[in-house]
Amino acid sequence: MFKLGNIYIDRALYTVFKDVKGGLLGTANQVQNFAIDITSESKEIKDARGNLIKKIPTSKAGTITLTSQMLHIPTLAIANGSDIIYASDSKKEEVIDIIKVAAGATDLTFDNAADGSVEVYEYREDGGTGKQYTLGATASATQYVFDEKKKLTLPTDTDATAYLIMLRREVATGALVENSAKKFPKTVAMYTVALYGDPCAEERKRVIIECPLVQPSPDTSFDLQSDSTFEFKGDLLTSYCGSGNGVLYRLHFTNEVAEDDED
Repeated sequence: MFKLGNIYIDRALYTVFKDVKGGLLGTANQVQNFAIDITSESKEIKDARGNLIKKIPTSKAGTITLTSQMLHIPTLAIANGSDIIYASDSKKEEVIDIIKVAAGATDLTFDNAADGSVEVYEYREDGGTGKQYTLGATASATQYVFDEKKKLTLPTDTDATAYLIMLRREVATGALVENSAKKFPKTVAMYTVALYGDPCAEERKRVIIECPLVQPSPDTSFDLQSDSTFEFKGDLLTSYCGSGNGVLYRLHFTNEVAEDDED
């Protein structure tokens, strides 16, 4: 008979995000850690001397924290409260592009540049503020040319060693992720798959942590370093209108040995 006693948790494998209607939002598969914290509130009953004689629990609250070894863009979008906007052939999107080129560079053509978006600046290796050049009919020390064939001719500034080109491109492949002050995350369901084991046995099995209702926190942060992590936080909710019976989370322990690709 299958019974649970002492177990150890090996590690979290991945987390599946779904919307409240059951649609898949994303799968975070570089989960470094997944934590649940449950707190409670109680009403205290005291006697005339102020001695505590009974404590009646009144409510529970829970939070989840998911730490990803990588910046998972679908999870970031969930926390931002916005969808990832993907460009396509039928619906091109406008994205910003910034390119550094050496002085004297040629064959610079930007077929998908948005009209009037090309700007050229001097790039200084010392970090100083470079010159801003203007669009003209002929390249000179102060002007660049961007003709009707979308070809860019750089300025002839003899003091410049490199240039910074800023423009907007209309692309059919690419994506846009935005964080709007007017948008907030919607409630989601989360399912985290982890490995557990009996300390007296060799094999490991799977446990699925089900969080039926999670209100993601809009607080996010990430840094641009290769060894950085991304943290997603949320509050566990109870179903007020549905038939969730107040469940904050469920642990589904399987009795099948984990497959090799999950080991």
